[in-house]
Amino acid sequence: MTIGDIETFLVVYDSRSLSQASKELFISPQGLAKAIQRMEKELSVVLFKRNNQGIVATSEADLFYRRMRPLLDSYNDTVDEMQNLGLSSVLRVRFTSGILSFLSLDFLTSFNEQYPNVDLLFDESPDSLIKQKLLAHECDLAIMSGPIKDDRISTSIFERIPIVAVVNEANPLASKASLSFSDLEGEKLALISHRSNTYRQFVRRLQASGVKPAIIYESDQLQFNHQRASMNNCIGQSFLSEANSFNYPGTVIVPFDDPSFTWNTYVCWNSDSPLNEAAMAFKNFAYSWLEGMGNELKMKM
Repeated sequence: MTIGDIETFLVVYDSRSLSQASKELFISPQGLAKAIQRMEKELSVVLFKRNNQGIVATSEADLFYRRMRPLLDSYNDTVDEMQNLGLSSVLRVRFTSGILSFLSLDFLTSFNEQYPNVDLLFDESPDSLIKQKLLAHECDLAIMSGPIKDDRISTSIFERIPIVAVVNEANPLASKASLSFSDLEGEKLALISHRSNTYRQFVRRLQASGVKPAIIYESDQLQFNHQRASMNNCIGQSFLSEANSFNYPGTVIVPFDDPSFTWNTYVCWNSDSPLNEAAMAFKNFAYSWLEGMGNELKMKM
């Protein structure tokens, strides 16, 4: 006798009608009658008798029902608990500054709705702090800026977003279609904080072009760079995904002529700690969300 057989019996017992039970179980009354007969043969008892009103449960059926109902309920509850066991946990996730703005707050809301059993604890932090938290096992998963050259941290590329310059309209560079790194010679710059991998990437590109960077401002907030550029204090660093959302007057967004100059973000975790089910669910959800964002952009183009 299978779990399905027991479920069939319980439906027939509750409805006291083969016709009604067959509709609930999506099988024919004839097929249902044969299933009951098989159970009666296996148990060596009569479970139901027919009369003018339909079927009547025997005392044997009453006993079988009393024993099987709590057993089946317990079975179903156990299956549900086991399916959710791996996702009933606290998940600690850290994001590099700016990535949540790129993904939108709906990203976190949608994850919570899809995985209500996961208690998601999140924070935005500089990359240097995220690395410390990962290595200290104080963070389960992170999305941080690259490059990440540390064998203790496992990575999977998440997204590549062009880095752009925010230039005041009064600056002659504002009229250029694109900028080279040598164009920034002698220009005052506002960059993402030195605690970010993106900062180091920008400085290395400048130095490789023979440009001595004149960095006068650093901030974890992109908006600050746009604000300073609008005041004509400097040229600000920003990301194409975010640059047009600030709309500071008197500024233009100018790309760099090197297409490889991008903000590369990675999903990261401690190499010593394989991802648990909750972390894997978050990782897969993030990639699906990113794919959905790409499809929306294609539809708008």
